Amino acid sequence: MSLDELFGSLIENFPHIKILVLANKGDLASLKALSQSVYSHGGVIDLYSFDDDFSQELGNVFFKAKLQDAHDFEARGYEILCAFNIKLDETTLKACYHALENSGNIFIFSHTPQDAQALLERCNFVAINSLNAAGFEVLSAKKMHGWGGGL
Repeated sequence: MSLDELFGSLIENFPHIKILVLANKGDLASLKALSQSVYSHGGVIDLYSFDDDFSQELGNVFFKAKLQDAHDFEARGYEILCAFNIKLDETTLKACYHALENSGNIFIFSHTPQDAQALLERCNFVAINSLNAAGFEVLSAKKMHGWGGGL
């Protein structure tokens, strides 16, 4: 499965979908494929990288980026959150939870297996699934309103 096919199968092609992306260096091909899929339907990507130089590089090359502080995301502002090769901690994941709209989806893409399922559960994500595709281990989960996580 190619990256284009992977993103096409995971991300519904709604017009004007808004996605928050967390990424680090080394994910250019993945981010380019994601941006092409999202922008072809008029979607928006807001980018946060834990590397300031990489954020600027990505913002200038691929994204109509609005760079964010990791713990100051817009509340309920995103339908989907994609994290690429990021070691998520509980504080960041809780901020991500509040950034997602009710019933929003989170996709964690990693080249090396992570045991993030327990962390997702602690942060009130449900319907957690995993798959291997396009060189990634992908964990998906859903934010469910009223399951103990507040907004």
